[in-house]
Amino acid sequence: MGLALGLVMPGAPYSAGVAAATEKASPAPERTVVVSVSKGFAPYYFVDGAGEIKGFAIDIGAEIQTITGLRFEYQIFDKVRAVLPALRDGSTEVNLSIGITPKRSAYLDFTRPYETIRISHFIRKSAVGIEKATDLDSRKVGVVRINRGRSLLESRGHAKLVIFEGLEEALFALLSGAVDSVAYPENILLKSARAAGIDHLIKPIGPPLLEVKRAIAVAKGHPQLLAKLDAAVGQFIGSPAHKRIIAKWFGEPQSFWSKKKVTIAGAILAALFLFGFLIYRNRAVSRFNRELRGTIQAKDAAENELRNLHANLEALVDNRTRSLQSEIAERERAEVALRESEDSYRTLLAQMHDAVLVAYDGRMSFANEAAMQLTGYSMDELSGMEFHQLLTPHGVEIWRKRRQDRLAGLSVESQHEIEFLHKDGKTVKSCLINIKRYNGPDGSEAVLGTFMDITDLKHAETSLRNAQKMEVLGNLTGGAAHSLNNLLVPIVGLGEILKEQIEDNEDQGEMIDAMMQAAESARQLVARMLTFSRQDDPQQEVIDPYKIMRKSLDLMKPSIPSTITIWEDLDQTAGAIFADPVQTETVLINLITNAAAAMKGDVGTIKVGLTRAESRQHGLAPLGDENFIKMTVSDDGPGMDEEVRERIFDPFFTTKEVGEGTGLGLSMSHGIVQRHGGHIDVESAPGLGTTFEIYLPICDAPDAANATPG
Repeated sequence: MGLALGLVMPGAPYSAGVAAATEKASPAPERTVVVSVSKGFAPYYFVDGAGEIKGFAIDIGAEIQTITGLRFEYQIFDKVRAVLPALRDGSTEVNLSIGITPKRSAYLDFTRPYETIRISHFIRKSAVGIEKATDLDSRKVGVVRINRGRSLLESRGHAKLVIFEGLEEALFALLSGAVDSVAYPENILLKSARAAGIDHLIKPIGPPLLEVKRAIAVAKGHPQLLAKLDAAVGQFIGSPAHKRIIAKWFGEPQSFWSKKKVTIAGAILAALFLFGFLIYRNRAVSRFNRELRGTIQAKDAAENELRNLHANLEALVDNRTRSLQSEIAERERAEVALRESEDSYRTLLAQMHDAVLVAYDGRMSFANEAAMQLTGYSMDELSGMEFHQLLTPHGVEIWRKRRQDRLAGLSVESQHEIEFLHKDGKTVKSCLINIKRYNGPDGSEAVLGTFMDITDLKHAETSLRNAQKMEVLGNLTGGAAHSLNNLLVPIVGLGEILKEQIEDNEDQGEMIDAMMQAAESARQLVARMLTFSRQDDPQQEVIDPYKIMRKSLDLMKPSIPSTITIWEDLDQTAGAIFADPVQTETVLINLITNAAAAMKGDVGTIKVGLTRAESRQHGLAPLGDENFIKMTVSDDGPGMDEEVRERIFDPFFTTKEVGEGTGLGLSMSHGIVQRHGGHIDVESAPGLGTTFEIYLPICDAPDAANATPG
């Protein structure tokens, strides 16, 4: 809901502006009615530069107050979207101008309509090939975000909507050719176009998309108020005041050329034309006589020359004809060869496995099938795009740096890695194989680039490095853990024997207890190291992730400082998973513990979420086509920079102080998630907190509904 500016009380600027129009009402106000308006919905209601509330609906409200004896107090909202919720929850009672729809009638009552507006398509007057609304099915249509035109076209499934924040932005996008049409209420659009001086450049087409009747809306539960306002609207419709207000806000602009001015201008033009004609006639007659004498002399000379040329004309024509025929034949052969060469070249580029992009003056002009698959855009979409629009922000930085180096005369390698941003938001790493620059037919710079998608290769290299590193670290950790465990056995055993033998010595008993606690801490560390080094499959069963997360939260809440708030958003119907309950719980406890530790006892919030996720929506296509559950743990702590984020899953890497952590928790969690066929992501930046997302495949087994909590 938008931020309310507050009720306008008696004597305040907004109520004073309306009171001036209601001075003729003799009786005292019958009651005060709270009316909701938006300060940014011109021309219906808006706040002008002097802080006054103005508009078409405000003028109508002044007349309705005069008729009914009611007094309106305006509650002004920053955003239009906040008006309807205020009526629904009862914080306001009336809105002076709202379109009547079945959906709104469920929670609002309406007076009889006092205005009907038409929502239509507007196009440029110079547009070609657009005669009716169906001609726009495959074209870009502009709509305003908060407007009936947008919801209408979205409900009809129009695929190429371009959404703008305001009408002015949409109009100038239409004139610039960024869109082919703007769908909007006719009266408001034409009013704005006239104010901007561009109404002669646009026109509506076809029948209206929809006619919307506008009326005064009353919140449910006010039948007497509705009846009074409805009667007042009936009295107001068709009155001189009604016509005056419509003409004021939506009337045609008065033309400069009145009938009298046209008559005077016509008489002046006629007199000037007659005077000019007389002068021109006298000069023309004199010039004609001179030219006639010259023409006669030239005619005699031309006849003599013609007689001289006639003898050689036939030979000249024959020679020129043969020369032209030879030139035409040679040009036709060259054109055929050029077309064949171009067809062969295009066929070769189209069938290449590597992606090929050609740009003139920085804008795409050709892309083969491999390039369209790489970027996700069609040729129509790519046409006119600039190359940097296809790259990730990191890719743009690399590309511009290399371009600056090239312009500075520095040596630039022809082959390097660059990141493309796929149309669906997926990052594709590609290798720039070759770049060639040349001048186009019109002298513009042309660039031809060939690219090879190496995403799968990069993933395979990363997976191989991680597997090798984890295997070596697992073997080392497992060996060290077993050795430590062997050393701990006699320590624990002898400690228990000593404790039994010195029951009466309290000081020595306390020292032995301290020794046993240290041994227990060492044993827990050994257990973690063994879990990290274990390479066998987890003990999996069908479990309910909601119950696992519920259990983990119940275990952790007592140990989390009271200054930290835990916010939960858990979908109990997200689905069951096939997983080891103990290991899954271990992962969640590690993440919640790290989130609490990141805030170091300060005030903060830990958010824990559970939902269902599709692989294609989250870039998990390499894991398969099945659906996943997504478990989220986030905090609003200090966050991590890129260097720390890249190493966060490395074994024994920790940002905690010495003695506060082993650095095995996240690496162990990463290994557990991978062994379950899942994926773990981390998003973090300095000052923006940290979010961990765990994706595990959903189990569609028949007994999934009865999954155990583990």
